[in-house]
Amino acid sequence: MKHFVYALVESASVRYIGYSASLGQRRRAHAAKHPNWHMLILGTYSTREIGLERERWWIKRLHEAGHPLSNISDGGNSGVAGAKRSYLTRVRMSDAKKGKLSALRGRRLSSETRDKISAALKNHGTSPETRAKISAANKRRIISPETRAKISAAAKGKRRSPETRAKMSAAKKGNKNMLGYHHSPETRAKLSAAKKGNKIWLGRHHSPETRAKISAGLKGNKNTLGHHPSSETRAKISLARRRTQERKRNE
Repeated sequence: MKHFVYALVESASVRYIGYSASLGQRRRAHAAKHPNWHMLILGTYSTREIGLERERWWIKRLHEAGHPLSNISDGGNSGVAGAKRSYLTRVRMSDAKKGKLSALRGRRLSSETRDKISAALKNHGTSPETRAKISAANKRRIISPETRAKISAAAKGKRRSPETRAKMSAAKKGNKNMLGYHHSPETRAKLSAAKKGNKIWLGRHHSPETRAKISAGLKGNKNTLGHHPSSETRAKISLARRRTQERKRNE
């Protein structure tokens, strides 16, 4: 599962920072409430903990940069940490909770009530007008150069803590989609059988015209075989490989 941290942007200002593992649902909810705010993905992470930590980081950074964020908390699943509500609001919330808890504690819904709730949820749909607003808002998701520059400046120089790096490393080691994962004999047999029955590639012969086009394209492509990197490029590649090997030995 992927975990996302995103920003809602209006003109040249970031208005909200959020975290979600269901980005499509969250995008539709924001678009229905704020059709003029456009969503920008700030990062994709492998675990919930890392996503919440990055959400806190972005909220703090953008608050310091002067963006009018509408976040009422410090983020990172902190509940209402950092939120400042008026005395009257706190009294109303307290009174409302005191009256509801005693009535709902231990209550079990009847089968008829559960059926009604289920039917209401199944029949619930977004109106054509709302869908049109969401579609128009998604089409206008264009971030100005000024906003991109501010976000880039806020992200430069950031360093993850040793704890965060350890969590990311542990998450990748347990990910079956990472390099080093080996398919079972049954899966390999299924893959082999599927490829053997694929008429698209096996035994396929390109026409002389297609082969001529491919040959002409390869001759002008510096990324193909036969291209020799410069001495500077080879030195950079060698240094990068040595650093990767050292990092793996230290893990």
